[in-house]
Amino acid sequence: MQGEVTRKMLSQLDTMAEIQVWQQELPAVSKLLSEEEFLRLTGLAGEHLQELVQLDWLDCVRTSERILFRSQDVLRVRKLERLCSDFELSTLGGTIVVDLLARIEELEDELRHLRGLL
Repeated sequence: MQGEVTRKMLSQLDTMAEIQVWQQELPAVSKLLSEEEFLRLTGLAGEHLQELVQLDWLDCVRTSERILFRSQDVLRVRKLERLCSDFELSTLGGTIVVDLLARIEELEDELRHLRGLL
């Protein structure tokens, strides 16, 4: 019985030996931006940013100290601003257009993938 327990323990140790510790250089690069940084990169006014958050068009992470925004939303907001400016769209209308353009892009990618399978 003792030999059986030892074999199980050795088997578990072998499995554990396969685990590799993932090391990351510190400080880790964040994909979140402070409100100030987000405003600087997008060129938005603070009130306009709050409007987009209230519309639930922008996701934000609230910490005890600040509000953080996703870096990938910078391009979405810049596209929104350009569309609203060029076509004199309201903010709500612009968000709908940006979302529809993103959906079209997704569908085109899926179509290309499916055609590649044929």
